[in-house]
Amino acid sequence: ELNYQQQFRFLPAPFDGFGVGATVTLTDSEVDVPGRGKLALPRQSDLVWGLQLFYQGYGFEGSISYQDTSEYLDTVAATQQFDTYFNQFRRLGAKLSYAIAPNAAVFIEGQNLNDEVLWEYQGARPDWQIGYERYGRTLYLGVTASF
Repeated sequence: ELNYQQQFRFLPAPFDGFGVGATVTLTDSEVDVPGRGKLALPRQSDLVWGLQLFYQGYGFEGSISYQDTSEYLDTVAATQQFDTYFNQFRRLGAKLSYAIAPNAAVFIEGQNLNDEVLWEYQGARPDWQIGYERYGRTLYLGVTASF
């Protein structure tokens, strides 16, 4: 797993609040299944990565982020024909907040802004679709406070 984050403090104000973040996780996993041999560990993607552009300064905090999760084996059945998998899933999110007091802020946040759909399929064949999950876009508006 690698993670990198940098705020561009070397830029002149107000641009010194901008920054970037990146993360990548590579996983190579397997489990020995009796009668089937070695299979990928269920519910474990081989690759998860993300990018973020953010701003922090003058009472404002904002970010836009993208995360990509590779397809993965979900459940192991008696034969590969009946194993189930989930597709690659990509999410776009954004958040903006403003400090209205030293210990309080108002915010708006959007998740799954690209309206990505999660597919479940069978037998390592994406054309054998058995599930379709559509969560849509989610927006939150709120206040945070610390005491």
